[in-house]
Amino acid sequence: MKTGTTLSEIPVWRVVIIEDSPEDRDEIRRLLFKGSDRRYQFAEAETGAAGMRAVLDTSGGLPDCVVLDYALHDMDALEVLAGMVGADGQTVCPVVVLTGTADPSCGPAVLRAGAQDFIGKGWMTAESLTRAVENAAERWAMTRELQARTAALQASETQLKSAVEIAGMGVNRIDYRTHSVVLDTIAAAMFGLKAGVPLPRSAIHATFHPDDAAEIFRLINQSLDPDGNGWFVMEHRVVHPDGSIRWLSVKKQVEFGDVGGIRRPVTAVLAAIDVTTRKRAEEQLLASEEFNRSLMYGSTDCIKVLDLEGRLLFVNSHGLCAMEIDDFGPLWGQPWPTLWPADTHLEIQRAVASGAAGIPYSFRAFCPTAKGTPRWWDVSVSSVRDPAHGRVVRLLAVSRDITERRRLEEHLRQSQKMEAIGRLAGGIAHDFNNIMTVITGFSELLLEDGVLATPLPAAERLDCLHHIHDAGLRAAALTQQIMAFSRRQVLVPSVLDPNAVLRDVEVMVKRLIGSNIEFVTDLAPDLGHVKADPTQVGQVVLNLATNARDAMPRGGRLVVATRNVELDEAAAQRLSGVAPGCYVVLSFADTGFGMSEEVRSQVFDPFFTTKGVGAGTGMGLATVYGIVRQSGGHIEVESEVGVGTTFCVFLPLVTDPTTPPASREIRLAAKGHETILIVDDDDAVRQMVKTMLKLSGYTILEAADGQKAVETAEAHAAPIHLLITDIVMPHVSGREVAETLAPLKPGMRVLFISGYTEDVVVRQGVELAAADFLYKPFSLTSLTGKVRQILDRL
Repeated sequence: MKTGTTLSEIPVWRVVIIEDSPEDRDEIRRLLFKGSDRRYQFAEAETGAAGMRAVLDTSGGLPDCVVLDYALHDMDALEVLAGMVGADGQTVCPVVVLTGTADPSCGPAVLRAGAQDFIGKGWMTAESLTRAVENAAERWAMTRELQARTAALQASETQLKSAVEIAGMGVNRIDYRTHSVVLDTIAAAMFGLKAGVPLPRSAIHATFHPDDAAEIFRLINQSLDPDGNGWFVMEHRVVHPDGSIRWLSVKKQVEFGDVGGIRRPVTAVLAAIDVTTRKRAEEQLLASEEFNRSLMYGSTDCIKVLDLEGRLLFVNSHGLCAMEIDDFGPLWGQPWPTLWPADTHLEIQRAVASGAAGIPYSFRAFCPTAKGTPRWWDVSVSSVRDPAHGRVVRLLAVSRDITERRRLEEHLRQSQKMEAIGRLAGGIAHDFNNIMTVITGFSELLLEDGVLATPLPAAERLDCLHHIHDAGLRAAALTQQIMAFSRRQVLVPSVLDPNAVLRDVEVMVKRLIGSNIEFVTDLAPDLGHVKADPTQVGQVVLNLATNARDAMPRGGRLVVATRNVELDEAAAQRLSGVAPGCYVVLSFADTGFGMSEEVRSQVFDPFFTTKGVGAGTGMGLATVYGIVRQSGGHIEVESEVGVGTTFCVFLPLVTDPTTPPASREIRLAAKGHETILIVDDDDAVRQMVKTMLKLSGYTILEAADGQKAVETAEAHAAPIHLLITDIVMPHVSGREVAETLAPLKPGMRVLFISGYTEDVVVRQGVELAAADFLYKPFSLTSLTGKVRQILDRL
């Protein structure tokens, strides 16, 4: 072979064969050699005991796979598997069990015992045995990776729990569907209730102090309003079973969902901090200026007393330590701005303004200490009234240093971000590796065809080309997903017929989903038109078709249908963000594995994929969602596990289009005699465009850069009818070439081609609406059709 991997570079698989029949061992070796080009190193054992010793002897490393006969002289496969299971409950290496018994319970039994696959000796072939061994190795590796990631997730959850405990925060999780609440240990101590068990919401309500209950319920009802933001903040008292009273600072966030077609509260997380110590300090200050200094100095919070101008009158010892100040004396009477930034001073002024209501004013500040160390603080400012006249005379500021908590929160956010990026990178690498394997493999077959001992038949050569073309389509679709997801969509809407878009991409859809999936269209006649970007609508169709293909790995049925619907007020409210009116609906129904309610609720989230780590990018459906919403539409999904999934795209119907519908008909260019100048610094792209257009009879000129393009045009005395030029090229851009040649070749049309995104094109100074464009990659049909459309306008 002229290119490719040499025999010495192919990795060797170590396979242990545990089989008491020499003839069967010979057959296993023969079938594995026949089933693939892989190199094997075999170790053999006639008994289960010898087989276990061969497997567990790690001097040469663990085997890549074990092929185990079910019935051995000394023991059966279940006993052998039991001896190979490690502390984690999984076999130390992949195992495939061979059985000659007709007992139907044999297969499930060995799978439960730890085997990755089993195969009957009566129907064992080279293909089935090789596939079983390779699939077993893959499943075993995936299980190991899942275990590792599960352990990492548990460690991350433990870290988060520790951070919450360090912050002294109690967490309640509320389920409005069951009207129950579960408290963690810290929250249970705050409310005087049991931890870790579901309790009725009324159990929490019963702890409210009678004097605070009315205001608490008012704010609860406000937070449960579907039209609100679901946010609840309050400080209130709770009464413990022993009669003791605690002050809690409570924050709650309600999450809403679609319940029976109506937006209702579904769950909530309530976080509480015990502020009894601080509140008692405030109460003592309200009662008298002669407050209990021992309590103030003993507090672990930074407590300050200020006048109404923000001048410092008192700070406790912990506050001096936190601010890295040794002596309070020099700070006496100093205005707040000398101690805090100016924007924090504005917060104090707001606290004074709201002080008449008697509600503590809370905010977060990022301020340096006296020694310049930056710190984060939670600050609560309350008013102190004159008991005789009720006027606000002092301000009590209680600050808590939350720098470490902020650091932990930021670390957690960064960890989650890196995990998401890792999943994305793994998915992209997985898909591109598959694509490039197909392209390079089949290309190599075609390149080596002339020197093969048995040349490929014409049908097989054509099949190779189809596979290469399909892989190119998949690469183009993945590239479009990446570009679309990495930036906000730049839509160029036009009035179009969705049925025409579906017919345009039908061939591509069929090739993307494969021959084992039945593709059916049910397009309603006289559908009407929508205003959308035709390219992006096509991208939506391809992404949803690709998603359906991934849901049916063993084949199935995909039905793409269109219809018109009219949404009244109630139906429009059910579809969040959609106005009442007439819509075109594009539905994509598959017979795949379906989705659970939990998966369905996350399916449009960025980076979310149901295909496992390293498989899928999690961008396809998120991109679809963004395109549909930008087009003024809506997408919803219905799914049932084991039955299938249906995606429905709603696009507003254009009842009175102000612009004529965009024609989606593409004609192959007729034989022409016009002259076309092709400019591209990529030799392969330029050669491809030239070859495509020469088939249609055009006279072709070409240049590898902008300067040579100008020289070629000047040397050509006859007219040039069309300039096809890349936009971004070294030294002289495509825009500059077009501007230079415009006065030299009057009437010459321009077609810009580019592999860059729209924002790069705009930065090159080319207005999207002022020229004809083709974005790479493009097909023979799209190129010749676009060229003919341009030349027809001459």
